[in-house]
Amino acid sequence: YNVATTSQLITIGKTTPVLTFTSANTVNVDGSLTATITTTASSGRGGVITYSVAAGSGSVTVNATTGLIVGISAGTVTLTATSAGDTNYNAASVSQLFTIGKTTPVLTITSANTLNVNNSLTATVTTTATGGRGGAFTYGIIAGSGSATVNSATGLVTAVSVGTVTLTVTSAGDANYNVATTSQLITIGKTTPVLTITSLNAVTVLKSLTLTVVTSATLGRGGVITYAVVAGSGSATLNSSTGVLTGVSVGTVTLTATSAGDTNYNIAT
Repeated sequence: YNVATTSQLITIGKTTPVLTFTSANTVNVDGSLTATITTTASSGRGGVITYSVAAGSGSVTVNATTGLIVGISAGTVTLTATSAGDTNYNAASVSQLFTIGKTTPVLTITSANTLNVNNSLTATVTTTATGGRGGAFTYGIIAGSGSATVNSATGLVTAVSVGTVTLTVTSAGDANYNVATTSQLITIGKTTPVLTITSLNAVTVLKSLTLTVVTSATLGRGGVITYAVVAGSGSATLNSSTGVLTGVSVGTVTLTATSAGDTNYNIAT
């Protein structure tokens, strides 16, 4: 036999690549991840891959180009990746059930951490929970060397005695966020009370009156009140302890009342 040759035209058709998700299928609310895909298309072919999401019991956002997923609300969604196809590969798609879990927000107390006796402040708090979510805030006080009261709903803190207390703030949690708590050490300092003389400001010669004073110091605190008189155009005698003033000569005198101060209040006059 002599050498012989034959030929056949072979037609090569497009194929459909297989896409596979290699990234995680869970993310928490407010968390993010970038979807990653492998494809059986070779040599960088198969067309651009784009991403989409179908809402389910949860929700996310997804960047159609980069595949960046951000969790919005707890539940599940379906994530789809699609390769566009090209001259060698058909378009292809793959889907993945994606679970969005609760997350724990971070609470930060932004109000002042110092307060004086008898003064008040309203605690302010920021949270990483978004969209007004995360549950209601409640406030508490843990006594330390000092004491204070707090309105559990409004966060109004009123200092009672000098020292330190711990303010706690708790968010109740909801369908998307876990319960979260933060605390702040508050230092309570002394304050200066306001004294007001409420007795009469006139007396006749040889007559007496007992001075009366009110103080903004609470709970009988602020120290003993003592009295003194400074002669002017007139004169008087004064019992420094009892405050009994007796007119001696016509004119004017200056009366002073002084509270001695204590562990919670400064001296005041």
